[in-house]
Amino acid sequence: MSRFSAAVFCVTLSACQTASFSGAARGPADAAASLSGTSWVAEDIDGGGVLEAVQSTLTFESDERIFGSTGCNDYFAPIQLSGTTLRSGGIGSTRRACPPRVMNQERVFLGALAAATAFRQDGQTLFLVDATDRVRLRLTRIERAETARAFDCAEGPTFVLVPVLGGDAAIELDRDVRRLARQVTASGARYSDGKVTVWNKGREALLELDGLKYQCTESRPRSIRADARLRGVDFRATGNEPGWSLEMLQDRIVFLDQGGARVTTPRPSPQVDPASGETVYAAETEAHRIRVLIRESECVDSMSGERSESSVAVEIDGRAYRGCGYTLP
Repeated sequence: MSRFSAAVFCVTLSACQTASFSGAARGPADAAASLSGTSWVAEDIDGGGVLEAVQSTLTFESDERIFGSTGCNDYFAPIQLSGTTLRSGGIGSTRRACPPRVMNQERVFLGALAAATAFRQDGQTLFLVDATDRVRLRLTRIERAETARAFDCAEGPTFVLVPVLGGDAAIELDRDVRRLARQVTASGARYSDGKVTVWNKGREALLELDGLKYQCTESRPRSIRADARLRGVDFRATGNEPGWSLEMLQDRIVFLDQGGARVTTPRPSPQVDPASGETVYAAETEAHRIRVLIRESECVDSMSGERSESSVAVEIDGRAYRGCGYTLP
């Protein structure tokens, strides 16, 4: 496996049996409002449970849009959310190929999501039901408080560590992904599967591998890239004075400045100039107009000195920003 993804790193669930629903004492308007900005992971799909090593997720970006991971591909769709009624429009997704069992879970998950016409919420559990009131999806709410962290080991390997549901962690090491169980320790966080052990304390970590011990330090630039890749970002750019970041996902562009202002637009088709090699993305919504120009030429960050593969110019509502960017494989 050449890279980690949300379908691997956040995976911790065992196959579950269908549970009966106990109604929540919540009004329809409150129920609808509570979904916006929340994320959920499937515990059961059509009564068949889920694969232990595959995570199908659902995030309500707003009451008009959802996105998530099927366990193989990233997906997104418009929705209509009113009271306890939920209907999705056409579901779009990436087109990666995965093992047959994973692709089967993707198929039944998307089918169940498309068939949903209403939802019921009971605390940290969400039920999506179809027109016959059959529970198609049972999901548990997830809070993404921690992110991917990349470490460089002196005279040793590099690895990426991500906390997962249940308190354990997943590690990408030597192009392989392993799940490590949380161990009892007096300080820091210790994870092990008997062959690989990581003891993390802040930005420092001790890696035990093949009878050897390595002292490791977090690489913040690589952590930022690893976490962006985990969230489905395929291109990222940053700049200074003022500080800003831009992320391109499968279906949208997200711009954030140092003041916390956030602009999100659909991701348009790129316009490529064969002569200069420049790529331009131009999008417009009712509220904002954005133009992103990417030029493939080495770019050096004016503050960190980090080198990137592309120079990036962004214009939002007439205001210009310049910085550096890179593709996330």
